[in-house]
Amino acid sequence: MLFVDQPVDTGFSTGDTIPQNMTSASEEFREFLYKFYVMYADLMPHGLYLAGESYAGKFLPLYIHDMLEHNKVATPDDFQFPIKGLFIGDPFPSPLLQRTSIHHVAQGLNILSDYQLDQLSVFYQTCEATISFNVTMAADACDEAINYFELVSGKVFSYDARIFTDDYEPYQYWSDFLVNANNVS
Repeated sequence: MLFVDQPVDTGFSTGDTIPQNMTSASEEFREFLYKFYVMYADLMPHGLYLAGESYAGKFLPLYIHDMLEHNKVATPDDFQFPIKGLFIGDPFPSPLLQRTSIHHVAQGLNILSDYQLDQLSVFYQTCEATISFNVTMAADACDEAINYFELVSGKVFSYDARIFTDDYEPYQYWSDFLVNANNVS
């Protein structure tokens, strides 16, 4: 098993350059794997299984796609990536979609008022608009939507199965909400 922390400066990884986009990151990863398999050719028959979580939902599908494209044009004598499988846990493939749909569980539980849903809509529109022209600034704009949602929902976390039990108290943070409600426009 080989663990790769990437991009450069993530986890224990070090290096001189940081990829500037997903395409260059994919190229660097393929080059790394090629050199790895040249050095450890005896591992080729075992195959290549890639696994990752969260943001790996964006880059691993691209990496696999690029390796498969390489394999399509490679001759039988050329190096081919021995891809066998891919696993992505808790993927984050679409930041915009995930950040603008966090309210659905709280809405389904009737935790949010129409006013709060309208406010969230405004935050979502700002998030979407900012992503379309400046991805760097978008993180802050989208975080405003998440922060507002957490404030008005009582910190409902959509992936927490406990909220679907009959003893869930959706207004356990209601006093916090009332204290902070006047600070939210």
